[in-house]
Amino acid sequence: ILADKWALPMDLEYALVYHHNPHGIDKAVELVTTVHLADQMAHQIGADLWDNEVIEPEWGDACDTLGLEEEDYNNCLNDMKNNIDKSTEFLAMINYAE
Repeated sequence: ILADKWALPMDLEYALVYHHNPHGIDKAVELVTTVHLADQMAHQIGADLWDNEVIEPEWGDACDTLGLEEEDYNNCLNDMKNNIDKSTEFLAMINYAE
């Protein structure tokens, strides 16, 4: 795996390898779960990286593992959407100015 070649810390390697299957490992659980949830949220707001990208089902215990309530999750999701919209608008202004 590329993480080995880059000599990343094991916690980061676990997050890279297991974020689509967070219940598949019992190490670095909070980090792996955080990356998993962020990936799911990105897909929910339409930030797919490529066409026909496989989207893993959300791991139901992710919010519980991180101590997030539904309101927290929804607030994070709304913040992500707003930031994407602002970034898109900003980049459009930069491109227009060129």
